[in-house]
Amino acid sequence: MPSEVTITGAIVAFVLMSLIVAGVSLIVTAVLVLHNQATASLEKEALAAHQMILVLNGTIVNSTALRINFTVRGVSLIPLTAMQVVVRYVNTLNETETYLLNYGSNPGWLLDAIYVGNTTRSLSSGDYLAPGEKAEITVTLPTPSSGTQPILVILVSPSGSKGEYALG
Repeated sequence: MPSEVTITGAIVAFVLMSLIVAGVSLIVTAVLVLHNQATASLEKEALAAHQMILVLNGTIVNSTALRINFTVRGVSLIPLTAMQVVVRYVNTLNETETYLLNYGSNPGWLLDAIYVGNTTRSLSSGDYLAPGEKAEITVTLPTPSSGTQPILVILVSPSGSKGEYALG
């Protein structure tokens, strides 16, 4: 028959092993939580880095024309005339419309100016927008907007960088 010392020792050993397993489990859980937080932070930073186009401001010129000013963040050049503009708005019939517009088309968008500091440069000197430069474009909508709802404008580069702005 086992002695009381052996039974007590077994119980103590079992309790100690349970505490060790619980402690290791707690440490592993904490490490996993920290890892997930770090991964989420890195993914957020990667997304922010991918969104290199920064829309500075925009103006509704009339029911079919918008003027947008934007720049580039980071170190990459954005090919200007290869960019596309997505617009989403409510038309005069109170219908929501979404269009993908290209450079030089009507409807579409045109480059008004490229600003390098206080001076302008022409598109013929380079079909790109560099960090620190600002571009002004005019967007022509396919149909008139209602004028009562915001117009969402999304600028998209060929590499997938984008910048968004809501007017109105």
